[in-house]
Amino acid sequence: MSLRPRDLAGAIVALAIAAVFIRLGFWQLHRLAERKAQNAVIAAARAQPPVELPEHNFRADVVRDRRAHARGTYDYVHERVWKGRTYDGAPGVALLTPLRLADGSAVFVDRGWVPSPDAMHVDAIRYREGDSADVTGLALPA
Repeated sequence: MSLRPRDLAGAIVALAIAAVFIRLGFWQLHRLAERKAQNAVIAAARAQPPVELPEHNFRADVVRDRRAHARGTYDYVHERVWKGRTYDGAPGVALLTPLRLADGSAVFVDRGWVPSPDAMHVDAIRYREGDSADVTGLALPA
């Protein structure tokens, strides 16, 4: 029995497709290993004690994925609204408020999600807390 050229071409195409899929499988395994290594670095950073702000160096490589602790005064004048947030399917926004630290620097504090019918506008004054704050959270450098 001899192979027709069309059958031979089909077999070659099938083998090429199989080779591509095998290569993609190894690529996915490589990505998994990279992700596990990255997750281990993040977990180690989060296991460390909180960074004290502003006493500690503010460099992004020092505070990335670390817990941070800060005391200061909320600057409601420069508060931002992070539009288009949802919570359990309900539309809303997140309030991002600068916290002015003792040295004059500031960090944004995500004070949380609040409901908003259009997920764009909210009466932020209604959600103001006291002026001074003592916060601990995850540091995510911009």
